[in-house]
Amino acid sequence: MKLQFPAYFENYTPKKDGSIGLRFSTQEMVDEDILNIHRMKGGFGWLLFAENEFSEKDIPTFQAEEFESKTPSKRLHNTLYVFWKTYKEGEIEWEQFYKEKMEGIINEVKKRLPAKPDDFKNLK
Repeated sequence: MKLQFPAYFENYTPKKDGSIGLRFSTQEMVDEDILNIHRMKGGFGWLLFAENEFSEKDIPTFQAEEFESKTPSKRLHNTLYVFWKTYKEGEIEWEQFYKEKMEGIINEVKKRLPAKPDDFKNLK
């Protein structure tokens, strides 16, 4: 199911977790459209907004991926912190542990980089 109708973008509200609440208002709607909106409440998908109609090429053809509010780098940072807190606290300071682990990850990725730019096409 998809929703598509004219709307006014009225405002946005920044949230603590880095997400944004958006507020739209529509023109008068028929009962069927209101029922469809109600059915989709709590759903996850794409939101497209433009001052004109969309063409088919504007609409994503892949599924919207629901993700945590944390970036991958923040997730890695937090995971390393939990590891340090569980296994290494008292042996090494957090800042030193974090720097060493990040350097290790960077070096592992660098080892796998090709020697020449042409070799990137074979990188897996």
